[in-house]
Amino acid sequence: RPTADRIKETLFNMIQNEVPGCYFLDLFAGSGQIGLEAVSRGAKFAVLAEHAKKAADCIRYNIQFTKSEKECLLLQMDVIAALRSLEGKYRFDIVFLDPPYSSARLFKRFRSFGRGCAFDPRNGAGDGHRLDSGRGLYGNQRKNI
Repeated sequence: RPTADRIKETLFNMIQNEVPGCYFLDLFAGSGQIGLEAVSRGAKFAVLAEHAKKAADCIRYNIQFTKSEKECLLLQMDVIAALRSLEGKYRFDIVFLDPPYSSARLFKRFRSFGRGCAFDPRNGAGDGHRLDSGRGLYGNQRKNI
């Protein structure tokens, strides 16, 4: 379920000035194309979280193929477990989410996680923005997780 090229281009046009030097978190990473695109556009470091083994294997391959091992960390685990494992370790400048199900269900899960996540779920996605697909969401609040 890769993000369409048009959506990816729109996303990176919106955040192009924020990407260089940033710490980027890609949740529900799929093939890893969004996190890897961020690295290719100058992100200092990207963490890609993906639970599905087949998709995580694809991300692992793509990280190696693009020679991005030093700039990327793959977490093959549930998003909530990934957020918990990252707590206190990084300060993400950009968080991208493209869950395979409705965002209402996603935010309900984040609400149970609490204030330690990358954005405050009670406020939607912080100052996040919906892309025209209605699925992708990114937030760019600077908060520690």
